Amino acid sequence: MDGLRVNYSDGWWLLRASNTQAMLVYRAEGVNEKALKDVHKRAQKYLKPHKIQIS
Repeated sequence: MDGLRVNYSDGWWLLRASNTQAMLVYRAEGVNEKALKDVHKRAQKYLKPHKIQIS
């Protein structure tokens, strides 16, 4: 396993280690712009207690 992917009916988000830099890479997709914003909010809610900030 090289990362974490969370799927929803309206999109997904992924967090994994970068292959080229000492950092985590965050990616997200949604079926539309509103869904993408919702997916991003869900990811932030999940990651915040672990002190992981995404942008």
